[in-house]
Amino acid sequence: MLINAEEAILLADDEDLAANVIGGPWLLFKQTIPEAQAKILVNAFNLILLTDGATSEPEEIDEDSIMGRTGSLLPVMVQNLLVDEAVSTPNKKAHMYEFMIDNTMSLLQGIGITLDEKYTTAEMLPFICKIGYFFYEMQGYQDLIGLASSLESYDVAPVDRFLLVMQRYLGEETDMTNYELLVSDVSEVTLKTIKDGLEGDDPSVGLPEPLIKRVKANIPSLEGTIAYTHIRSNGQLGGSVESFLNFFQQELRPLVDNLTGDNVLPYLKELIGFYLISEVNDHAIRNHLNKAVYDLVDDMVILNKAEALINKLVLAND
Repeated sequence: MLINAEEAILLADDEDLAANVIGGPWLLFKQTIPEAQAKILVNAFNLILLTDGATSEPEEIDEDSIMGRTGSLLPVMVQNLLVDEAVSTPNKKAHMYEFMIDNTMSLLQGIGITLDEKYTTAEMLPFICKIGYFFYEMQGYQDLIGLASSLESYDVAPVDRFLLVMQRYLGEETDMTNYELLVSDVSEVTLKTIKDGLEGDDPSVGLPEPLIKRVKANIPSLEGTIAYTHIRSNGQLGGSVESFLNFFQQELRPLVDNLTGDNVLPYLKELIGFYLISEVNDHAIRNHLNKAVYDLVDDMVILNKAEALINKLVLAND
C-alpha cells in the first residue's frame, strides 16, 4: 500500500514542537494572540510537523531534522512571516491560520481523506486537526470495543463508516455535525489502513475488496495501459493518482507533450487506468475523469469519444 501509517501520536498536552524548531519569534507571536487561539495553532503545527515524514518518536525531532525535510516548507514560511516587521499581528495571525489549514488539508488528502473546502475555515481548524490525529492514533489503539468490524461494512458509504468509527472512538455523545460537514470522502485504502492498525495487521498485505473488484471488472479498459503493465508486474495498488502520474512521468511524457486532437484519447486511457488502480473510491472516479476531459478537450467530436471511454467503466453504485 502507498499509505505509510506512523505509530500512534503521543504528545503531552503542553507540547509545542515549533518552539524548538522556530524558537523566539514563535514564542513571542503566541504571546500576542489569545491563549485559546495559540493552542489551536500549536495543535495544528504539532500534527503537521509530526506527520511530515517525521521520525516516529517525538523526542527524536529536532530543528535540523524538521528544517531539512523536503516535504514541507511550513517552518521556513512561518519563520519568515514572524520576523517580517511590515506585517501587523492581526495579519500574521490570519496568515498563520491559512498556513495551518492548507497544510492540514494537504496532509489529510495525502492519507485519503477529502474535505469539503466550503467548510475549511479558521473556526473548523480544531476539527480538521482532530480528524488527522484520529487517523494516526488508530495505528496504536487496542480495539477493545470492536471498531475494526465496522470498517468492512461495504454496504455503508466509506465516509459514513469512517465517521461512525470516529464517533465510537471519541464517545457516542460526541457531536459529529462539524465532522459530517468537513469530511466529504474517505478512501477504501484509508479505511483498510485504519482497520489493519486496529487489528495489528501488516497494512502492506492485501487490498480493499472494492478495489480488487473494480480492477477485475475493468480489465478491458485497463488492457494496453501503463497501469495494466504495472499490475501485471505485481506493482503496488491503492496509491494516489498524483503518485502514479509522477512515478510514470517519463513514460507519459510523449503523450503529455502532444495533447492535441485525437492524441488526447491515448492520454485519457492512461489516466483512466491510473484511476482504476488508485485509492479513489468508485463513486468519485467519473467526476474526476470528466473534469479532466473538459480541462483538456474543447472539440465536441473528441469530447464524445472521451465520454464513451469513461462510460464503459464498471463502477459500484452505477
